[in-house]
Amino acid sequence: MNRRWDTEKFFLLSVDAISIATATALTWWLRYRSGLFSEPEPFSLPLAVYALLTLFWITIFALRGQYRRLYHFSRFQSLQQVGASVLVGLMLLFVITIDPRQPLGPGRLLLLGYGGVVFLGAGLGRVLFRTVQKRLLERGVGLRPTLIVGDGDTGRELHRQFLRHPGMGYRVLGRLSAPSDTLATSDGPDTARGALAELPLLLGELGITEVVVTSLGREVLFQVISDCVQAGVEVQIVPDLYDLVLGSHKATDLWGLPMIQVFPHLMAPWQFLLKRLLDLGVSSVMLLLGLPLFLLWPLVLARVSPHGPVIHRQRRTGKGDRDFTLYKFRTMVDQPDSAIAPLTAADDPRVLGPGRWLRRYRLDEWPQFLNILLGQMSLVGPRPERREFVEDYIRRWPLYARRHNVRPGLTGWAQVKQHYDQSVRALDDKLLLDLFYLENMSLALDLKILLFTVRTVLRGSGR
Repeated sequence: MNRRWDTEKFFLLSVDAISIATATALTWWLRYRSGLFSEPEPFSLPLAVYALLTLFWITIFALRGQYRRLYHFSRFQSLQQVGASVLVGLMLLFVITIDPRQPLGPGRLLLLGYGGVVFLGAGLGRVLFRTVQKRLLERGVGLRPTLIVGDGDTGRELHRQFLRHPGMGYRVLGRLSAPSDTLATSDGPDTARGALAELPLLLGELGITEVVVTSLGREVLFQVISDCVQAGVEVQIVPDLYDLVLGSHKATDLWGLPMIQVFPHLMAPWQFLLKRLLDLGVSSVMLLLGLPLFLLWPLVLARVSPHGPVIHRQRRTGKGDRDFTLYKFRTMVDQPDSAIAPLTAADDPRVLGPGRWLRRYRLDEWPQFLNILLGQMSLVGPRPERREFVEDYIRRWPLYARRHNVRPGLTGWAQVKQHYDQSVRALDDKLLLDLFYLENMSLALDLKILLFTVRTVLRGSGR
């Protein structure tokens, strides 16, 4: 699946690069060489300018999410995306190239014309790309291996619709139902049928990349989503009339069929870029401000607990399910990682006297700004856990694996809305808070969490 998408992305990038370079050359020709304008050509446009402008527009497209998977985008939606991106790019070019002495000179008109030509060129390239992709899908090339999960007539009708319209991109390899539905009718010779209990097995055996869910109860739906999250499979839900009327979910349109994507990426790429730039800027400043603490804490530990490191290192699981070394000031008696429990009591006897003060103001976590600088963590995100705890949590709460789609954070929604883990029930609540953050990620929410964290630190309510 990833290899196929990488190939499609390469061709899409190539189409955009050719379209943008052609639009740049056409704009220059129309303005100075076509004879439509009396102004002579000031100079011959060098190749470096073509390359720079092409890179500029592709960067704008990428930051606006135009290189995410395009399966569910129509040609009209592709044109809309290009138009919005061109407007953003034009505004940036106006600011970058503005001449205070002549803010409304002929160059402004040239830029407006250039934006129009880029929109036509890149838009036409996108339409041609989607047209070719649709034709290939209709011939069975690039179809996504799909399972339909749901009871009754809705699942059967959905399957028939996918068969009638292969341009939608689905190659249905199976249809599963709750145990109460016997599925007496056949859907075709190449279609596996069975009960929901077979879902985890079929996801791997058939190489499923997408599951479409219809007409399931909440408990069963939760289990289906959990199985798909663990297998790394995308989930689409066909909402019922009740959901649509109440507006409880935002549905997208797929050839006239309403669909709800489970766990979409709500933050645009440009927001992720700003989030990372904020991480780099803040962590650099905080590491500099923390130099006195890095110099004083070794002296404190030399008096109260000389046997042990100043910086405690611990393996944690981060983005992409990859392990990394997390850094903290040591505030407890030195002990191996295997002896550290996931839950720390407020009066834990292992905590050193001065260490309680450090933990109270969250200063023991200051070295984690280095983890942020290295790209292993972010300022805001779900807190990272040790591998053995992660595996245990995933067995109890399969949706826990969803946390590893983003960088873990120095602080998070669960940390500002809930005290440190006190029980299994608290861990359950913490997961719900983490999932809320993942589904509502935004720069505004990150700022809110950071402000709450600053308040917690100033009040000394950490531990």
